[in-house]
Amino acid sequence: MKLEPVYLDELNTQSKDYKVRVTVAEKGRPRESPKKPGLVFQTLIMEDEKKNKMRCALFGEQIKAYEDILKPTGKYEISRAPIGVVDDQFKFNLEELPYQMTIGQQTVVQRLNPEAGPIIPMYQPLSTIPRTADPDSKFDVVVVVLFVEEQPRMITNSRGRESPVREIVVTDTRFNVVGFTSLRAQNTSRGFILSTTMSTQFIHEPQGDKANVLREWAKVYPQVLLDRQARVLTVRYPSEEKKIYTIAGLRNKKPSNTMQEEVAWIRVTIPNAELNKIHAYAGCHECSKRTNLPVGSRYRCTVCRKTDTVSAHKVTFKFEAMDDTGAMSFTTFNDDTEKLFRMSAAEISSMKNTISIPFINKCLCSILSSIHKYVLHENLEAFAAIQEILSTKPFLIKVGPTKELSMNSVLIWTLKSVEIEDEAEQPKASSPSSAMDTNQGEAVTTEQERKLQRELMLEERLHDMFLLSEPSLEPLQLPEINTPPKEVLPNWNKLSRKRSPPKRKESTANDSKESKNTDDTPPKKKVKIVLFQDTHVEESPDEFNSSSTQPENP
Repeated sequence: MKLEPVYLDELNTQSKDYKVRVTVAEKGRPRESPKKPGLVFQTLIMEDEKKNKMRCALFGEQIKAYEDILKPTGKYEISRAPIGVVDDQFKFNLEELPYQMTIGQQTVVQRLNPEAGPIIPMYQPLSTIPRTADPDSKFDVVVVVLFVEEQPRMITNSRGRESPVREIVVTDTRFNVVGFTSLRAQNTSRGFILSTTMSTQFIHEPQGDKANVLREWAKVYPQVLLDRQARVLTVRYPSEEKKIYTIAGLRNKKPSNTMQEEVAWIRVTIPNAELNKIHAYAGCHECSKRTNLPVGSRYRCTVCRKTDTVSAHKVTFKFEAMDDTGAMSFTTFNDDTEKLFRMSAAEISSMKNTISIPFINKCLCSILSSIHKYVLHENLEAFAAIQEILSTKPFLIKVGPTKELSMNSVLIWTLKSVEIEDEAEQPKASSPSSAMDTNQGEAVTTEQERKLQRELMLEERLHDMFLLSEPSLEPLQLPEINTPPKEVLPNWNKLSRKRSPPKRKESTANDSKESKNTDDTPPKKKVKIVLFQDTHVEESPDEFNSSSTQPENP
């Protein structure tokens, strides 16, 4: 029966008669099954021309039988291999297909290019490994091991799984020669490193010309290796006593004599601390990444991946540190800035961003201006005290090389941390709400209480002024009007009529008499009679309107 060639993404559990061309992208080391004790398995990752990836599993005796048949980077044609379903939790990455290939009794594995000879490690010098390598690239090196971490450390990968890691320091200028295969080049926060993959093998007796030359070099120059090993051990196991350098001494160090993890201490002062070099902002509480959300807001940080972080005050400070031999520029971030200023980030932000009170209206200008000037004076007074401390009290800076050392062989020192010497004996700078007081005991407490009372008084005055300037929000209370009986209630026109007191009394009396005598008379006739009886009385507008708009029927 003729087998039709397919790609890996066309296979499923129903696939029987097929053939597929693949490359062994990864070949893991044999492991014991965590679910079935005593069962040993080995995992391989197959990749086709379309970059589809599917895992292949070997069990028990198959591992030894196929050791020289299936090699990393080898190209093969595989036919009639059983296909099963694999659980997502066992995938190495999400790019793998949800199926697993196994080797059965009818499975045929044939190498595509047998004339290429055996697949052996292609060793190369460390200096030839590109610093910007493709993530899928693999490198083989033959090196001398200078240091191996005693105990493995547990780290959590991007999928939340914990994995043990162990650090190894190597050099290709030689000691005990060991080969490493299928290493991956990475640029991390610690610089350029080589990390193992699932296909990495440790070859204790590597063969080949490069390995033989390395062994000969190690025999001729053992002292070079001993000196380099001593430097590695000094960095890995530093003494408790700090080794303090001068700035000139740091500048004289060479990249060839410096390790990426090496640290040094310098004792410096800051003669010219400038307020405009402080940068205050709101950032993630965990990683300090800037955010536009107000301080105290909860949100998900896209940098540190924290799902429930809080925005907080963050500050940075750029300065030029000096000692007797020279100067060097640094930048401190949040925690180290707090140490230098002897303040919290919120207090530093308040000092930097001096409160600007809006002027609501002219009547508040004087009180607002006085408060603004008072706060500004307090901030400047506090920063002057900080400048005095930074320029006169030496402190320690821990420095280390930037990543450019391992990437470009360029030595540039960067600040790692700040340590204040004799912190208990040094006066602390006050917060922006109170000036610095060098007195101790009750005098300091009294001064702080006095300033606090003054601030509270000013705030209370400001609050009262704002209340007076704002319109009242209470509803307008109108006075109640006692309504007279309906029969004696005058109309609105009569209420608006202006009359002298005598005439008003007379008119009222006449109206009362007429109303008694003519109870059965219609209201229109009564108004008309009043007009014609008292001709000497001035006609009112309401009477005129009443007679003109509603004439009597003939």
